[in-house]
Amino acid sequence: MTERGGRPAQRLVHLLAGVQLLVMLTVNVPIVAVPVIQRQMGVAPVHSQFIVTTYALVWGALLLLAGRVADLAGRRRPLLAGLLLLAAGSGLGAAAPATPVLVAARAMQGGGAALAGTAALSLLVTLLPDGPARRRAFALFGQMTAVGSVAGLVLGGALTDLVGWRAIFLPSLLLAGALIGGAARWVPPDARSFSWPEFDLPGAATASAGIGLLVFAISRAEQSTEKALAGGAVAAALLAAFALLERRAAHPLLPLSLVTRRNTVAALVATVLIWSSFASLFFHLAFLLQRALHYTPLQSALAYLPVTVATALSGRVAAAGRLSPHLGLVTLGGGLAIAAGSATVSAAGAGGGFLWPVLPGLVLAGTGLGLAIVAIQILVFRGAAERSSGVLAGLLTTAQETASAVGTTVFATLAVAIGGLGGITTTLFWGAAAALAGGLLGALLAPRQGSRSLPARPSGESQP
Repeated sequence: MTERGGRPAQRLVHLLAGVQLLVMLTVNVPIVAVPVIQRQMGVAPVHSQFIVTTYALVWGALLLLAGRVADLAGRRRPLLAGLLLLAAGSGLGAAAPATPVLVAARAMQGGGAALAGTAALSLLVTLLPDGPARRRAFALFGQMTAVGSVAGLVLGGALTDLVGWRAIFLPSLLLAGALIGGAARWVPPDARSFSWPEFDLPGAATASAGIGLLVFAISRAEQSTEKALAGGAVAAALLAAFALLERRAAHPLLPLSLVTRRNTVAALVATVLIWSSFASLFFHLAFLLQRALHYTPLQSALAYLPVTVATALSGRVAAAGRLSPHLGLVTLGGGLAIAAGSATVSAAGAGGGFLWPVLPGLVLAGTGLGLAIVAIQILVFRGAAERSSGVLAGLLTTAQETASAVGTTVFATLAVAIGGLGGITTTLFWGAAAALAGGLLGALLAPRQGSRSLPARPSGESQP
């Protein structure tokens, strides 16, 4: 790519960060509006969860596939296709006359997020070589992750209260439209056309079905344990079949050499534990604020803002060049800060208010998230070939999405089993333990200073 540095590259980095903002905003924007949608559209309580989870299900199922498409077809085409699909889904959601159409709109948004999000992160890696500029870009992506997550809650609550629930789709529609215009103008044309002979169709089918069914089974765990276990078993069988197919494929969707790199292993282990912990904190905080501090939904959404500020500041620190050789220690620091933040917030169940203990806990957790996001992204892409950046982006985001779903479900089940505020505070302590374990394991598994993982080899290439 010719734009490696200078103002054009910076402009493109900001555009790609905007894609990450769009993806995360669209995840959370309907959460606060679900009770209103349920009441006004007559949605059965058991079905209302699909307004939120369908996005995550389709997004998670297609991430690996979308990453491989970006590697084979170039990044511009899937980026534009994903943004168009997100915009179309947002427009359909705003005009949905019935629940099935609304769920279909969320599925379109999830598919668009998979295509656009993986293409954006992959394009960022190919645009910027490993160094200060890439680290700063990863920090910006981390900031947009936090900003988008909180902005979705705030905008969802405000628009539902002031305008109506249909207006919650307008921010995604407008932002997607602006990004389509910027991408069409600034993203360079793809240098290659899609290569069907290199596309692993059996691997794509088994991976997408297995991941999608796993996310669906997790989302149904609270309604039916038996169905969730059955779905999980089928998902495990599909993913096992995927692993066998990848060993024999001439052009695998996910080369095993990528998965077994020490950098990748360290990043994935840390991601699964840290993201499951933070997702649990993010989910249970609203219940804690509304039950212990008697906040309204909009007040609860605004209370998440300190997380955004702390994530932005700590991400800039993590991107500093002097910390780059110590990614394991930065990951450990992120896990420790999230653990301390989760444990501190849990004290609100026994008394206190927002200034203590909630605010310090959220600042700690946001600080840890900023450190972890940047360190893990640098770690997973360092030493990998550019031609593998798309599938690595899909793999990392799949780990984040699946860990968030698993963490939220497992810890929510624990909270319900214990009951009351005691269940929430106990859950936050267990979440803190998960974050601490993620930081420790990430630090132990990450390559030591001065060592580098070998670049991933294409299938069939001999070891040098």
